[in-house]
Amino acid sequence: MFATKNGGQLRARLGALQREQRLGKLSGEVYVLQAVEVLSALKKLGEALSPEEQAFLEQHMTANMAAFEGSTAAAVIAESAQQTLLSAAASSVKKAQK
Repeated sequence: MFATKNGGQLRARLGALQREQRLGKLSGEVYVLQAVEVLSALKKLGEALSPEEQAFLEQHMTANMAAFEGSTAAAVIAESAQQTLLSAAASSVKKAQK
């Protein structure tokens, strides 16, 4: 949902969500889903979360969101392993050609 890499815009969106929820324009469920998404994006950008924001995120993060957040690290590890394997294969091919 958030293609932006601007923490300020994400913080503004979080504030708007909080206002809409207080005014009754958003259901609690919609608020939680969108707030978790915004806070996760802020965390991925390296923005500091307040203790309250961190607690909210931990309390409401679903297993799917946790898996999504962890998938980035898994992808980096998998890519590194793939590069190592390809390098080893290339070396073996070069040795076989000599």
